[in-house]
Amino acid sequence: MYSVLLPTYNESENIQILVYLLRDTFDEMSEAYELIIVDDGSTDGTIKKIKHLEPYFPIKFIQRKEKLGLGSAYKEALKNISHESEFIVIMDADLSHDPKAIKDMAIAIKEADVVVATRYTLGGIVGWNFKRKMISRGANNLAQIITGVEVTDLTNSYRMYRRNVLENLEISSNGFSFQMEAIVRAYKKKYKIMEVPIIFHERKSGKSKMGIIEIIRFIQSLIVLFFVTG
Repeated sequence: MYSVLLPTYNESENIQILVYLLRDTFDEMSEAYELIIVDDGSTDGTIKKIKHLEPYFPIKFIQRKEKLGLGSAYKEALKNISHESEFIVIMDADLSHDPKAIKDMAIAIKEADVVVATRYTLGGIVGWNFKRKMISRGANNLAQIITGVEVTDLTNSYRMYRRNVLENLEISSNGFSFQMEAIVRAYKKKYKIMEVPIIFHERKSGKSKMGIIEIIRFIQSLIVLFFVTG
């Protein structure tokens, strides 16, 4: 069984489409699944749409009154996964991550503990200008140098974990750096990490949650990770 962790904040234009696409993907795989949705106080109708979907899909919905951090949302979702779940998928709810890639990740994880979906392949990012691609690539290269982790895409949040692996990582971050810390800790613990290429699509609806504050926190988190996981 697969558990998909979906933190949401103002994704009313995306969440319904994503839920249907995930249903289609797991139906094609003939696999059982559940969607653990954690909302941090959306104000755009996201909550109403999730509640409308709830009776018709295997959804567990955790509603929080305010933004408590992306990592915090993942941790809350982890508390609510089913006992029979074996694999955990973490992805964004803004349609930038194609659910069909889960099929490739499911194949790869048969020989791995963690599977990272990497954007850094030819044509791997759609909708970004050259400057943004270079900033993203530079951030990942910097993260590789500081952490020593040999993974091409440390900052992408599209991952698949064996459940026991993710639960064993003891991640401290409650913010955007949760994803990066998870991979660093998995690498330090000698878990086998594999990568699969994806096409990353820039969100078409809603607003990006990444801003200058998150960039500053990213740099701070790199420094912390260097010492905490070293």
